[in-house]
Amino acid sequence: MSQFEQVLGAAEYRAQPLVVPQVSCRRSTCDTGGAISFAYRPHREERVKVPMREVVCHVCGRRSQIPAAALSAHCVHCCAHFETASYVLHSGTRHRILRTLGDVTIPKGVKLSHLDIACSNLTVSGRVSGRFYATQKLELRGEAHINGDLKADFLSVTSSSRVVVDPSVVVQNAELRGELQGRLIAKGQVRVYADGKLLGDCRAEKLLLDPGAVHAGVRLH
Repeated sequence: MSQFEQVLGAAEYRAQPLVVPQVSCRRSTCDTGGAISFAYRPHREERVKVPMREVVCHVCGRRSQIPAAALSAHCVHCCAHFETASYVLHSGTRHRILRTLGDVTIPKGVKLSHLDIACSNLTVSGRVSGRFYATQKLELRGEAHINGDLKADFLSVTSSSRVVVDPSVVVQNAELRGELQGRLIAKGQVRVYADGKLLGDCRAEKLLLDPGAVHAGVRLH
């Protein structure tokens, strides 16, 4: 046994199989003979589909898509930065100014003033004042009372509610199943259902009043 073989035996050397990447083999058509050429063909990467959701920027008002699990994002149109968390505000909260793509809820019995809120969906059951902008839906419940600048894409007054907006609320469309006191300005359609009441001025492109609805103290039959 040679000295080299003795060294390999002492090290307990074992040959390992050679692993090569996937290749494609094709025979050359040249006149130089039947030479075989090899070409490396990498594996195709599978793209992972990330769940997305549509949001509306509270600065420029344009729509865009962001990952559903994102904690914050930038508007692709105006580069405004915003977070995506949702909040429930209580009396004494420190969150007076909020800019979020999430939802904001103000429960019954809560009294807050000097708020400045821009969010996707805003639900109010308490008594608040300030500036409010819901890029999607504004829902008023119970004995809600809002004083200040109020804008939303869609307004919903739930059944059996008696809400007050002072001085007015500006929306795209609205539906009233409960009572709304105040001025309502809609760029689109306003529908007052059978149990709904609209006690105040209304400016809208289309006003639909179901039988039994009340507008400015007059009940329709």
